[in-house]
Amino acid sequence: MCTPRTANHLVFSCHGFHTGKKPDFPVVHMSIGTVLHAGNVGAFDVLMSILDLRIIWVTACSLATEDPGDAWLKEMARRSGCYVVANSFDTPDRTPPWNCVEDTYPLNAWPKYFTPEGKSVGRDSFLSLGSELNFKRS
Repeated sequence: MCTPRTANHLVFSCHGFHTGKKPDFPVVHMSIGTVLHAGNVGAFDVLMSILDLRIIWVTACSLATEDPGDAWLKEMARRSGCYVVANSFDTPDRTPPWNCVEDTYPLNAWPKYFTPEGKSVGRDSFLSLGSELNFKRS
């Protein structure tokens, strides 16, 4: 089990909803028992103090489709000081191997990558940081 001092990756494996997908809660959000959205993005401020935390992987569907989702994810990256990886489209509903995040590019999810400064970065640039960010492609 990892302690907060040694955690490099945080994974949100949950449902994601883009604007208009859930009429009773019409803003871009992740549903994880509670709801994370732009209005409470300040909750990610506490992650800035976890110096070893490098990447937040969001496997939820369709959060990075366009603004306001991209703006929220960029703010999440700035507030946490982490790279944020999130999907543009729906993702398969299946369990990946232990200790892995499934990369379904280019089949369906089309992830987007945001730097700790809140800027978009291309897929190849992000993947080239694997050894620095403590991940590898399998």
